Amino acid sequence: MLAIARAKIPGGEFREGDLHDLPVPDQHVDVVVCALALTHVPELAPVLTEFVRVLRPGGHLVISDSRGLLGYIGSPVIKADPDGSFGYLPHWNRLTSDYLVAALPLGLQVRRCAEPRRPYPLIDPNVRPPADPVAANQPPDIWSLHSWCPAATNAAYRDNPAAIIWHFQLGGY
Repeated sequence: MLAIARAKIPGGEFREGDLHDLPVPDQHVDVVVCALALTHVPELAPVLTEFVRVLRPGGHLVISDSRGLLGYIGSPVIKADPDGSFGYLPHWNRLTSDYLVAALPLGLQVRRCAEPRRPYPLIDPNVRPPADPVAANQPPDIWSLHSWCPAATNAAYRDNPAAIIWHFQLGGY
């Protein structure tokens, strides 16, 4: 993602760091973008506090996060461990109000919030499931199970948001 950003904005300055300890001085940036990462942290407030620390007054914070189907029950995300084994990446689904409870006390003001919906149908109704849904030496992938019952999958996901996208602005402008 950073390579694409650098190619599109050659004069921009882009840094990578831990969400809890960004490698940026206080009040140093105009825009913070955090895409699909907050779903993997247990608490929003410490991360949003760090974003506010680095933002200049009037700066913008743009967050996107995935939306789960069943509220707080997140679908497991499979990850490869350094030793070649597999595990699951921690995942938290949040209510819209969870973001507001964490953001508003920090002086962030909502400029926009969008929740784009999943495409319909999500699964082609004529899709044929794989002969072996679990590949050798791989953990089960729940997404591969969707093709076993496309009608139920499509009914469950219909009109549900795929993501939430926030545009906040830091007060003091």
